[in-house]
Amino acid sequence: MTQFATRLGAVADYQEMENLIRDSVSPIGLMEFMRLDHGAVLAKAGVTGSPKSVRIIMGNPLIMQSMTRLVPDAGSYAPVTVLIDERCDGVHLSYNEMTSYLSLYQNVEASAIARDLDEKIKALLREAA
Repeated sequence: MTQFATRLGAVADYQEMENLIRDSVSPIGLMEFMRLDHGAVLAKAGVTGSPKSVRIIMGNPLIMQSMTRLVPDAGSYAPVTVLIDERCDGVHLSYNEMTSYLSLYQNVEASAIARDLDEKIKALLREAA
């Protein structure tokens, strides 16, 4: 991400930025921005059983900007978070849909973009499961 941020800061215009992002995302159009190992923190806090829990922050800057220019508050929800954690009854995948966040704003275009993002995330989660 450091390399990506440096390259993003050096682009001259929107087209160059768009090309950089398109070259940086996965085939389904997403990229991982950050991975937080909640399990390691829980283990150090004394939680027994070697807890496994990872929070992944992912998205696509082009999708984010397309929603945020329509609904500025969308920037507080994007990129999205996926939690993958192992519990006694199995592995759980958690994700709050972007459409649920944006429904309050009643912007049809932003909601359509959010639905498309949700479908990308759910496809990824189905593939991972």
